Amino acid sequence: MGMETAEGTKDAELDVVLVEPGPAGARNAQKRGLSHVVCGTMQAAGFNPGSVAAIGAFDVVEHTKDHGGFLRHFPDLFEPGGMLYLTVPAYDFLWPHEDVHTGHLRRSAAKTLRKRVERARFKVRLVSGMFVWLIVSVALFRCLPFHFFERGTKGVHRAKESKADHCIPELLAQLVKALHLWGRATTSESRAIGVGASLICAAFKNDPTK
Repeated sequence: MGMETAEGTKDAELDVVLVEPGPAGARNAQKRGLSHVVCGTMQAAGFNPGSVAAIGAFDVVEHTKDHGGFLRHFPDLFEPGGMLYLTVPAYDFLWPHEDVHTGHLRRSAAKTLRKRVERARFKVRLVSGMFVWLIVSVALFRCLPFHFFERGTKGVHRAKESKADHCIPELLAQLVKALHLWGRATTSESRAIGVGASLICAAFKNDPTK
């Protein structure tokens, strides 16, 4: 999550606080150079109401049992104009064994995600697909083997296998890079992409008096 202390549009500076409930994750963040790391939950972190400019929950809410309850904690923390940014894995049909072993409890459709965020007292600015190029590969090489051959297995990918999964031929890498740049440019203009292996949502606190 981030707290902005902007001194101007060009030279804006960001004070960022990472909230990570897992000790290993908190240590890794510190090793990567983050100086403000809280090992705990958002509820226990002690942020003052109205003190936060923006919150980013990236691939977080799919791990929570009470999706709505997790999000409903955020609105009171925001200062005026504060923004919520979150990403979640998309589409139930893309459920592979990685979801099981990483502790995911759900995948979301765009309409469902929008409704959950709105119920948590936010006004949604954008819900868009991300990583369009991953849909076919995840479906063919992860979902189909899981559903037809590996359901119920307890094995976890080793580090070498995981690294190999992310290595692609140079020509294909250039195509992926082009698609990624297109997706980033599209969403940065608040235009939604209809499909993607993940979803990104941008929302701000809903003020019922306006």
